[in-house]
Amino acid sequence: MILDECPNCGSKKVKYVISDYTIRLARNHRVKIPALRRLRCLKCREEVFDPEAMQVRDHYLSKDPVWQAGRRALSKRTANRRRSVAQAA
Repeated sequence: MILDECPNCGSKKVKYVISDYTIRLARNHRVKIPALRRLRCLKCREEVFDPEAMQVRDHYLSKDPVWQAGRRALSKRTANRRRSVAQAA
């Protein structure tokens, strides 16, 4: 994926940065991903992840117990919604 402009503001002032990236999953829980490469807009500070960065992000998140618990809860809610829609039909 090659981007030469920001998808958010359209600025041409974008560059790739490599730095630690922290994802906040809960109030007191964060996942730190070291040296993640991403495209950053110098005007609006929007960050865009390429497919490789998304794979790295997903790898770190898949090992995190808080992320796993949230995904399980989401799967249960989705299954319950599908069941209730099927019963209503």
